[in-house]
Amino acid sequence: MVKDSATLAPMSRLRVFLLDDRSQVLDSTLTDERGIFVIPHTEAGIYRLRFERLGMKPVFGPVDSVRADSVVDRQYTAAFVAIPFDSVFYESQVDTPAAVAPGLHGVPQYPRSLLTSVTHGLVALSFVVDTTGHVEMGSVKTIKSSSGPFLKAVMDALPRLEFTPASLDGRKVRQRVEQRFEFKIPIAR
Repeated sequence: MVKDSATLAPMSRLRVFLLDDRSQVLDSTLTDERGIFVIPHTEAGIYRLRFERLGMKPVFGPVDSVRADSVVDRQYTAAFVAIPFDSVFYESQVDTPAAVAPGLHGVPQYPRSLLTSVTHGLVALSFVVDTTGHVEMGSVKTIKSSSGPFLKAVMDALPRLEFTPASLDGRKVRQRVEQRFEFKIPIAR
């Protein structure tokens, strides 16, 4: 159960995220009108909860060591603070998330150095899309890359890639995005 720390009233419709020991999201749900939520887990581990309300800074619960298939029955209190509009938001915190703009401007090209090999590739990145729809290059973090040439192709294309910026309460805002780029072997013509 989640309650407002000032009024102790139940907090309904909060997004609740189950995080692993690397802060990766494993699952999520919403609290009901009584502030109650359930997130099933089947594996023992170290977990943490993140609570989010639209336009507010996230609140984190304590770190818990949990046995497999156990039930943690706990009462959480949360105090949310508004996020300034110049902050970086997550997808769950905005009304309309950032999205690749129609027309596919700046799409990464299959690396020429790999054309003779029969190789598919994958690059997954995290980065901030600014209010003009462009990637803030200093914010780029590699999540996964199947090889250097694929990563280079994506990094070369990112400055040209265009997005529709995220919005919150009718204003364009910066958003952290996780984006996958898949490469398939080009068909010779």
